[in-house]
Amino acid sequence: MWRWLLAAFALVQLWILSIATPHTDRAPAKIVAIRQQIRSFHAALDSLYKDIGRFPNEAEGLQLLRKPIGVTGWKGPYLTQDIPDDPLGRPYQYRLTPLGYPLIE
Repeated sequence: MWRWLLAAFALVQLWILSIATPHTDRAPAKIVAIRQQIRSFHAALDSLYKDIGRFPNEAEGLQLLRKPIGVTGWKGPYLTQDIPDDPLGRPYQYRLTPLGYPLIE
């Protein structure tokens, strides 16, 4: 009888794990996608910095990677597509740290 009870308990655990797994599998993929997008933004920002000698200010933001907003030395576009929302559906936030380095969230 105990074997039957343990087997039933194990089946219930497997069933609970199979229900929970699809939800947990999607989150890491979205986080990986966010990291990849932020890496591509930073690579584009590095190229922009080499051309104009500074990072975009907060008013220019990431849009300066796509359009020259009255900046001399701009040789872009530095990204092939418009700035997307993150994989969670939120717009990326761009700001400069107190030391003048870009921070993308």
